[in-house]
Amino acid sequence: MRAIRAGLVHVEQGGMSISEGMAIDALRKAQRLRQELEKIPLPMSSKGVTLVTPTIVSTFLQARDNLPAVNCPKDEIPRASLSVRTGEVFLNDQLWLSEKDTISEHDVARDVHLLVNYISSFSAFYGNSQSAIASYWAFLVWLYMAPFAPFLRQGAVSHHIDPWLYPPYAVLYGRSSGGKTLFTQIIAQSMFGVVKSIQSSMFTAQRVLGLRQQLGAIPLLIDDVTPDRMSKYVPDMVRTDRDMAECYAPIVLTTNKDVTSISADLTKRMVTCHIDASLPDSRALQRESPRRLQKEIGTALYRRYLTLMFPRVRDMRIEIDQSDGKQIPDAFTVSSHLLLSLIEQHLPVKPDWVCPLSYRTYQAMRAVQFQRVLVEMIRSHPENIALSRDKRLMQVRFGGDIRQAMAFEKSVPEFVSKGRIADAVKLDIQAMEKELGFAPIHHTSLVERLMKVWKKRK
Repeated sequence: MRAIRAGLVHVEQGGMSISEGMAIDALRKAQRLRQELEKIPLPMSSKGVTLVTPTIVSTFLQARDNLPAVNCPKDEIPRASLSVRTGEVFLNDQLWLSEKDTISEHDVARDVHLLVNYISSFSAFYGNSQSAIASYWAFLVWLYMAPFAPFLRQGAVSHHIDPWLYPPYAVLYGRSSGGKTLFTQIIAQSMFGVVKSIQSSMFTAQRVLGLRQQLGAIPLLIDDVTPDRMSKYVPDMVRTDRDMAECYAPIVLTTNKDVTSISADLTKRMVTCHIDASLPDSRALQRESPRRLQKEIGTALYRRYLTLMFPRVRDMRIEIDQSDGKQIPDAFTVSSHLLLSLIEQHLPVKPDWVCPLSYRTYQAMRAVQFQRVLVEMIRSHPENIALSRDKRLMQVRFGGDIRQAMAFEKSVPEFVSKGRIADAVKLDIQAMEKELGFAPIHHTSLVERLMKVWKKRK
């Protein structure tokens, strides 16, 4: 301020090196402040140079003090600092866990029983309950691993590996009354003993990115995201995320909206879990309330998971660094095997849905809606399906409905899509079979045989 009042001019040169630590945090805070105050006009000189004067600085300070209170969370924000290198977790600046801590096996067994029984209870839901259980298991495996994603993404980016191999975002979508909101809260509660969530009306990319830095490793839950906010804020937040911090919060979105409206380049950066099952309100009153589980669940299972995961994550980072990015460890495989082992240790018989997962599993999950639509079209409108002579390409027509074709195209994974012309979408059959384990050509041949039999009888 004294320099400005004295009439000095400061010119900041580009290409300056940025140090780690405090400088990075200061830049993040400055960027958030700029976004908050970007609507305040700045005077320009006759040469088009922005002028910064004491009056303008005072205006900025006054505007900052007058920011709406809604932009600031009213309750105290908890923080968990997770350090992979030291194997320690600090909760609100107090040591909460050390890698060398001994966790009570009795408490671990109790949490295992509670979580397994809870997930198994979704078998009573109407719809595709087994698919819902598989999705919830996949979400559990990811969320427990997610606080380590920033550390692994650091290594990935520095060695030119796609960072979305270790996603910090997830979206649960599907039927209403499918238990999505309460499930995310219970799983988050089982991690650090606290739950931090915001309503859809409070959701903006700016606010979420600010909160995730403050929360550290504690998941941030955003419930019942509306279609307009999903399309307005999620793309900018996810697509351009190159944060190199070592610890920030995983972000979980739940919505009843069909995820096919989210483009493929976003879903490949997120874990997508489709919940195709629900329970009527009348039945919900008859089952044991999961709300009680939210109060009873402890953190012993996750603390035990962390003590085992710390050395494994360090090994994964070493593998990335020493191979210069040629070896890409699968964090989903490591996390699922670790949880599977803990469940087997504390249950006499593990459920069938407790199984190993991999990155390919999650890759196939984000295409589940695409597969269902395609199978339904093959079954109900086989006349709109055509194969190339070599049976490598499939063309799906939508009877002149270009909008419907465009909506379907959004759900097609990028490695499967071969383009769209008007209402016709072309698909790579070999890519579906090899990458998704999905062979629609067999469905086509079956339908064709049934159609021939039906026509003969007619």
